Amino acid sequence: MFRKLIPLAVMIVLVLGCKKKTADTGSDGGTGGGEPAPSGTAYTIKVREPQRGDKLLVTETMKDTSTITIAGKADPKTEQESWEYTETILDMPVGAHKPTKATREYKTAKSNDGAGVMRDLSFAGKTVLLEQKGNKYSFTVNGRALPDADSRQLTREFRKVAKSNKSELQYFLPKGAVKLNEPWALDRETMAQWASEDDVTPDLDASSVTGKLTKVYSKDGKQWGTMEFSLKLVVKSLGADAPPLSGSMTGVFVVDCPIDGSSPASRESMKMTGDLKGTIPQGPITIKGGEDHSRTVTVAK
Repeated sequence: MFRKLIPLAVMIVLVLGCKKKTADTGSDGGTGGGEPAPSGTAYTIKVREPQRGDKLLVTETMKDTSTITIAGKADPKTEQESWEYTETILDMPVGAHKPTKATREYKTAKSNDGAGVMRDLSFAGKTVLLEQKGNKYSFTVNGRALPDADSRQLTREFRKVAKSNKSELQYFLPKGAVKLNEPWALDRETMAQWASEDDVTPDLDASSVTGKLTKVYSKDGKQWGTMEFSLKLVVKSLGADAPPLSGSMTGVFVVDCPIDGSSPASRESMKMTGDLKGTIPQGPITIKGGEDHSRTVTVAK
């Protein structure tokens, strides 16, 4: 449902060349309008994931900022990406959170690749076929594979599918009914499982993920709700194939969607910052930066 909640860790690994590398909405997703729910009511939150046969309109924007300092030499970067596409899910096993086969008709697909100027990616205005083959996905247009530089976002999005049939949002949902503004927290086991999907080892005593349901309302015959999550991830390590880095990441994730399991429509926003340090063969390294990411999903009619 959302691409990543610890993107800084992956960004670090990609930059170093290692193996590992909202609230407001429009017509089909948002907190604008609708009839508020009465206070004091407890809600059992059910989120409807996309499934076979769905046709979804998706818009996404992402901005990454980072400064990587190695042996005293700083390298600041700003990367931006934006996409608008219609996804048709052709095949998706029951219980999975990503399709095994789908098409995406891209109206727009842009990236600045850290160079400062937004450019159209090669598949802008074209239809991309996404298909799982073993533990990996292929991305093709008219039978030809996308260039690696242009398929980076798709690779990031689908890289974890083979490791779990659970979306990241599903990790964060409360295990029982909750009232408005009643906080809940991830238990240690759930947090460890979630972080392990990105090969992150957290300090479970110092890390936390807390959520609360801040608004519930009726819209188009569906019960919508806004959830806000606060994240603090104290990182002990990033995996065997990553540099020896540790530090912390903090952020806020907001999602507005039907909470009665009636529709995959949603509006999401995420802001995260991070500060990691370590030592690599080239010398001391520090990474400071963050990500601002938004995503809107509406159901095509």
